[in-house]
Amino acid sequence: MKRDAWIESRMDELLPTAYYHIVFTLPHELNPVFMGNRAKLFALLFLAASQTLLKHAKMLEYLGAEPGVTMVLHTWGQDLSFHPHVHCIVSAGGYDGQRWVDAKRKNNRFLFPQKSLANMFKAIFMEGLEKDSSIGWIGNKNSLLKAIRFKKWNVYAKTPFGSPDRVVSR
Repeated sequence: MKRDAWIESRMDELLPTAYYHIVFTLPHELNPVFMGNRAKLFALLFLAASQTLLKHAKMLEYLGAEPGVTMVLHTWGQDLSFHPHVHCIVSAGGYDGQRWVDAKRKNNRFLFPQKSLANMFKAIFMEGLEKDSSIGWIGNKNSLLKAIRFKKWNVYAKTPFGSPDRVVSR
């Protein structure tokens, strides 16, 4: 009964739109650096993911508004290895300051192009990583930065969940 009451309360909070599931993952080469800098790098992960979503949403060709976003940190992969990534639930529309704006790509499979998301996420995270002089590096900082700079970063974007109730019941 508690679960049902919780679900009912969450249903009242949902916007009447579809929701997209987007996952931002960091390269495993950063794992040793994370071990001594968890709070800073988790904060940077959230910042880079949220800024990537909000900047894409402001672009008129994609949305031109501010969507609803919920983010959840996962630190382990399915095989229980250290694997920091953020799951994001993003509304298929947003508020432009005056009115609700529906997503322009709703008949498409994704809210924003994956390649564009991945490139911007990588750029924002790398900039934060390079600027923060208080990060304790394990190994050669320059060689690690070079390795991850030329690596393809993974941003996974799923098709919409469908109706809002599917978001809560999953």
